[in-house]
Amino acid sequence: MRYKPAPLLALWVMVLSGCGSDREGQLIVDHQRAVYESLALQDQLQQQGGGHAAADLGIGISNRGMGKLLLLLKGLVISPTQPPKGYEDLSVRIEDIQLVSRAGRSELELEFSLSSPANSLQFAATMTGDLLFLPPELDTDTPEDQLAFRMKVRELHPRLSWYSLPLQSISTMRDYLRYRLIEQVEKSLVMKVPTAKLDKLVLGLSGSEVMKDEEKGFQIKIAYASPKFEMPLVARYSQFLMTDSGFWIFARYGDKAPSIPKPVARVPKEQLESEIGRLTYALRAAAAGLNFWSGDSAIIVRKPLLEKLIVQFNERSSDERTVSFQSTRSRGKLYEKQWRDNLLGDGGLSVELDSRDAAWGTVVLKQVSSTWSEKGLAYSASIDVEANTILYVHFDPLIGGGVGKRATLEGTASPVLAGTLSFAIRTYAGVPVLVAMNHLDCSKFPLTVLDDGDLSVGVTVSQLIGGGKPTLIPALMG
Repeated sequence: MRYKPAPLLALWVMVLSGCGSDREGQLIVDHQRAVYESLALQDQLQQQGGGHAAADLGIGISNRGMGKLLLLLKGLVISPTQPPKGYEDLSVRIEDIQLVSRAGRSELELEFSLSSPANSLQFAATMTGDLLFLPPELDTDTPEDQLAFRMKVRELHPRLSWYSLPLQSISTMRDYLRYRLIEQVEKSLVMKVPTAKLDKLVLGLSGSEVMKDEEKGFQIKIAYASPKFEMPLVARYSQFLMTDSGFWIFARYGDKAPSIPKPVARVPKEQLESEIGRLTYALRAAAAGLNFWSGDSAIIVRKPLLEKLIVQFNERSSDERTVSFQSTRSRGKLYEKQWRDNLLGDGGLSVELDSRDAAWGTVVLKQVSSTWSEKGLAYSASIDVEANTILYVHFDPLIGGGVGKRATLEGTASPVLAGTLSFAIRTYAGVPVLVAMNHLDCSKFPLTVLDDGDLSVGVTVSQLIGGGKPTLIPALMG
């Protein structure tokens, strides 16, 4: 049977159009409603939390940084849960993803390919929409607070020649693209991000250092440790903002539960556009002052938060602020002096550790004071050092072959330490991590140990502390 050109064209138009206009119209309305809900939730959190100026801690990821995270989705293959009949081998692969943040929302564009080898079918499509914000929710697998972002599709443009499909398959593929594909992409592209949930800080030191004196030529390896203790710190997610330059998450000290916004009031379809405009303006005003001067991330730490932590630390017992140390290895002489007499020969005096574990003691960190600087929190603290050691002293006076003696010595010192505590964001395996950076200023202090026994012996060690690379302390994992 042969169709005439006009009836055949009409048949194609009927099959391709179907109820497409109704579906596309509903897609636009659903998208607008989702955008409105996301904007309203952010505005509500701003109202509850007093704006970002009221938060103690803020972590921001720029558009460029968020784009790098989203690129992790590149190459993701989505297997349809309900593929079209006859296209059971159909697969959807994300080829590229682009994001541009705006006040309250982020425009998202997905390039993906669809293929069905059994039907010799392969074509590309572009899906546009927005990455929208959902309120925190309790994940079923973890007890952490969550932020969720989902894609809400606005438009879908398949680059497909419908004439390449059998007539009976056109309606099937059209319905799949307009209904099930969009629904599955929206369900699959949900990003859940753990927010700042702090109940306590666990503090404590352990490690080793090498004390050395290049001039005298000795080295002593010291292992140190302090008791671990918990310092209460309750901070919860309070606000979230999408801005023209990126994403911001805020936490407030003292909040015992995350700020969860109430359900958004539903507005008539005719008011959606005007409400979106009003809320966009309000959120852009709320984000004033939030900028990314350089890099992919930024952080805000309010001065009162760090001051509260220092007050808590100063209130801890002296036992919790005490570091014990023990030598584990030694090499060289602490002191050595040689002399020679043409008649009597060689003689000298040498002092060294009696054994590798012959030095031990404690360091007590006393009151810490702080001031705010451009580099972060500048602090200073006095410490009390008590040292004990067993030395082996050999003295050769040129007469009688010399004498050796073991002596137990004790000594104290009270130097002042100074440094700067700052925060930064590092990326590990594509995940942003907040770290505290402790940079201890380089200083030198003398430590003298003396023997109060029959043999009068004393040794003074001038030890450098601080300097070098800053210590990284993981603070918040995201």
